[in-house]
Amino acid sequence: MSLVYVGLPVRQHSRRFHFDKGRRWNAVEHLLLQGLAHRARTAGELVGETQLPRRVVLEVLIRLMRAGWVELKSDSRQVIFHATDRGQAVAKLDELPAITERMARRMAFAVDMITGSVFRRRDLSLISPSDWDRRTEGQSAVLIARPVAPPDIVGHISTLIDVLFDEEEQLVRVDMSEYPPFDRIALFAVRDGNVEGLPHRAPQTLRAKLLEAAADAAVATAGQASPQIQIAPTHISSLRPERQAMFRFDDVVLGGAAHQAHLTSALQKARRHVLIHSTFLDRGRFEDLLPSFRTAVAHGARVDILWGQSSTDGGVVKSLQEAEAIHVRLQEAGLSGQIHVHRFSTRSHAKLLIADDGAGRTTATIGSCNWLLSGFNSYEASVRLKDPHLVSDVLYEAAELARPQDGQLPELSARLAQMARQLLAAPAGSGSARLRVLIGPEHDDPVLKARDEAQSQITVLSHRLGVTAKPAIVVPMAEAAKHRNVDVKLYYGKASGPVEQKMATAAAWTFREQRVELVAVQRPRIHAKMLLWDDDNAVITSLNWLSADTLSGNPRQEIGVSIKASRLAAQVREAFDHSRALAE
Repeated sequence: MSLVYVGLPVRQHSRRFHFDKGRRWNAVEHLLLQGLAHRARTAGELVGETQLPRRVVLEVLIRLMRAGWVELKSDSRQVIFHATDRGQAVAKLDELPAITERMARRMAFAVDMITGSVFRRRDLSLISPSDWDRRTEGQSAVLIARPVAPPDIVGHISTLIDVLFDEEEQLVRVDMSEYPPFDRIALFAVRDGNVEGLPHRAPQTLRAKLLEAAADAAVATAGQASPQIQIAPTHISSLRPERQAMFRFDDVVLGGAAHQAHLTSALQKARRHVLIHSTFLDRGRFEDLLPSFRTAVAHGARVDILWGQSSTDGGVVKSLQEAEAIHVRLQEAGLSGQIHVHRFSTRSHAKLLIADDGAGRTTATIGSCNWLLSGFNSYEASVRLKDPHLVSDVLYEAAELARPQDGQLPELSARLAQMARQLLAAPAGSGSARLRVLIGPEHDDPVLKARDEAQSQITVLSHRLGVTAKPAIVVPMAEAAKHRNVDVKLYYGKASGPVEQKMATAAAWTFREQRVELVAVQRPRIHAKMLLWDDDNAVITSLNWLSADTLSGNPRQEIGVSIKASRLAAQVREAFDHSRALAE
């Protein structure tokens, strides 16, 4: 029986969390309250009408009475339950208001620096790095080296909430921490291929990494350190798995005018919340949209505006100046309490629009449109997600975008994460389409998939053409053209960086020799970023396929959606061809 000790680098944190504790009301409880609001009933009548067990009905009635929404009256013959005035009022709401208690507690947790997994402090055996050699002397052991750029040094907010909070607890905010986390080593025993001491909720990715490290273990002798091995950090793909959902072609937003109408409609319908992430900001464009923002606020919605990188218009300072100008305008308009423009850059090129639709549902739109910069006169492409689990995935990533670089958890992040958690608890949608929210380096996967699986055609749309086009797109797509005679067309709007237009023209001839057609499009002006292959596969994103790369050090620099749905790519391709024909 072989025994190997494996050391995993982690960072130990301690934060004070504020949360509301209390169970949310379910549909059965709401239904019974609505019945009593319609007319008073006995417990027996409720049992007969609902076909629920008597014990369940009585438990619900007790909870409703404790909330002050139901009262009982009795006489010599029977006991009757009826809704109070307050019960009559809340019964009409779409969702019963939760009765919660605000609480706070300090919690210690650890984040592993290889996969970004989060663990309660008590679930791991942690030692100081200085104690590693002493603890493993004379044992077969291996230490995983601390990576330079871990995936999430403070833990993804979705796993933080999942690990640290019960179902009846809702995160409200986290106190700022003045103290840095501690570097620690989590000690695991690997015995005959089994990892001992690893919590059951740990991802399979981490388990595989520990087994990989154990295979390189050696016996440490006195005065000699056990070996260290380098293992590349990785992200947990299960955070945003591929999901099956209903998806139709009209869930794709194409063209500038369609995006303007989509944004205006979202603001006018919202009753609770709107979040906009626009890479760039422009005070003038915001002014044009101010009437729609006023409508959202008048309907009771809170609006949050985030902004990202700004490498083409004077850097982050320019965007910050625009954010300050919008903030001043909001104060003048008396809207600064309902519309919040956040004062730091998310360092992201992503474009997001998340809003409720006024009917209790939340949608998320991802794509190419800079909502608060665009004049809506370029050819844009975005995807509207309606499935609650997909929207939950987007909300969790938006919560991460809202976190400052020091890893603190502001109120907005907590609120978005709580919304995501509630949506994830909703029943999964049905449908035959397969969708996945992509961040950063995950965009590389569909490129390789198109290279290996495309049978007839590959189409790429990119706002810019840059030096990364050849290694990132042309080379892999040329493989598909060469080996399976796939028709490859790459459309772009303008040359970028060191690539001048005459160089792009020369490149077009070179690429044509590799059976890849590079096409400059003047009208309509392309700002869309899409990868389409064959009839069914599409990726719609913020990533400029032909000019940008996905940096692992900033995973949310780009956000997109991969979709496999019957004839979706064919319909999107036809719509683009139609727009080109109309513009000429």
